[in-house]
Amino acid sequence: MVDYVGENPAGLTQRAQDFLRRCSRREDFDRGLVGADLDQEIRAVYVQPNSKIVSTLEFVQERYGGLTYTSGLFDSDVFFTPVCEPEDPTEELEILYAVQTGSPAGACLSADGVVIVGVDYHEVPEFPSLDSLIECDSMFELAEQQPATGTMHLAGLDRLRGAVELIEASPFRLRRVPEAGGAHTYWFSGQSAYVFLSGVWGAIGFMPPSIRVWAENQQEVSRILATSG
Repeated sequence: MVDYVGENPAGLTQRAQDFLRRCSRREDFDRGLVGADLDQEIRAVYVQPNSKIVSTLEFVQERYGGLTYTSGLFDSDVFFTPVCEPEDPTEELEILYAVQTGSPAGACLSADGVVIVGVDYHEVPEFPSLDSLIECDSMFELAEQQPATGTMHLAGLDRLRGAVELIEASPFRLRRVPEAGGAHTYWFSGQSAYVFLSGVWGAIGFMPPSIRVWAENQQEVSRILATSG
């Protein structure tokens, strides 16, 4: 028996647990084909069975299905509605609509539960699990409590990786938050500042990588951005 993440958030940090408690709710959703019915349809379309994706779908539907909250990463409300729709044998079978936003942006899952973020058919594997996405979004709630903020865009993904190294070596004592990061996503936190570096949308060609800083005052924001660039 798998518990819904909002009722038993074991495995998440206390920060993410508090975020779900304060900011999320659960709504009904259409589960589509599951279990033996899904297995039968996969065999009909792909000839071969795929027990891994059947079991992964069952897990994520029970654990995350119906979860909704406002996401900082997607800058919109998100709705977790994972389903599997075997239709085209030439396409890799994935768990679709794992994260819906009401726009072309969203996320699906691989059979191993890797979160693939994308816009339309442009996508990139980003987070190892939906827990990591929730951890990432929970950081925004903390960061946005700071009164000052600023954003800087970078010339490319190489500059983003360089900015990560600069922040790690900076005198601002910013600690990397690995559980909230992804392949192109990085969070840092300090005593009075938070830094979010995102290249996920740049990796799929939609906007340049960026650095966002939240701090106690605008001077500190400016200093961190200057050091990062």
